[in-house]
Amino acid sequence: MISKKDPLTDLRFYSDTFTISQVVKYFEKQGLAFTKTMIQNYIRVGVLPAPDDKRYYVKRHLMLLTLVDALKDIYSLDEIKKIFGTLETAETIESFYNGFFEVYNAALKNFADEPALGLIAKSAAACDLARDKL
Repeated sequence: MISKKDPLTDLRFYSDTFTISQVVKYFEKQGLAFTKTMIQNYIRVGVLPAPDDKRYYVKRHLMLLTLVDALKDIYSLDEIKKIFGTLETAETIESFYNGFFEVYNAALKNFADEPALGLIAKSAAACDLARDKL
């Protein structure tokens, strides 16, 4: 996992609410692979909150899905669920999201001069550093 571009930078050009199909298509355009089944599973196991009005996904859902994508290769869904459990409001989710990518990308830059570390090790260390600082 190399430095991650924030896939939500273009979000301001879209509607405030998405159906699950629109979420999948939006992330496809950003180069992230989510399926309807994956998203529904994340809701079923409690990683993601249920959609608003049982149908609509909003910005907090997209932020959490983006974080799941960044963390799923390193942490189990149970660990991600615990991290997300501390995020109680849309403001804390957005703050964590912004802080995570800032710290994550800074940590990856710090490891750039250590070629002996594999890409997974770099990502794991960056995620650990980001989690510890937030």
